[in-house]
Amino acid sequence: THYLIEAKDRGVAVPPDVLKSALGYVTQLASRETDALAGERLRAYAVYVLTRSGVVTSQYLSSVQKTLENSYKTTWKKDLAAVYLAGAYKLLKQERKAQALIADLKFGEVTDAEVDYENYYDPLTRDAQLLHMLARHFPDRLAKVDGDPLLAMVGPITQSRYNTLSSAY
Repeated sequence: THYLIEAKDRGVAVPPDVLKSALGYVTQLASRETDALAGERLRAYAVYVLTRSGVVTSQYLSSVQKTLENSYKTTWKKDLAAVYLAGAYKLLKQERKAQALIADLKFGEVTDAEVDYENYYDPLTRDAQLLHMLARHFPDRLAKVDGDPLLAMVGPITQSRYNTLSSAY
């Protein structure tokens, strides 16, 4: 669905029924609380994608953030879930909330213990998405990124430690 929205933004003809169906599924994902950080990460991504499509997602954002704060208070602010929430807040013009979340995010914060290949979460996936979100929504922060994080992202690629998702990002 994210891909369809990106394509539509670039003038590619996206069949309206396909996009409507995809957004319906993403809405289901956003509204369903989970009992795992990976599930809440997916929910945060769904909320971001819905927000990008023009849906006002304030209620979903509040629900996801509350679950993350209650269940994963020591880890979620470095997770990709925080990146997605920051992007959604930025799109909704909630600048303070967006900046509060994005301010603490740094490249290279996924440890080996946090790698979750079952849910496609590894350092390359997380950092590539962080880079994308900075470029798209936080260009002032992107301007402050030096070359070291970018070079660190090349490491997994040259060592063949990537998957289709991380290489696409």
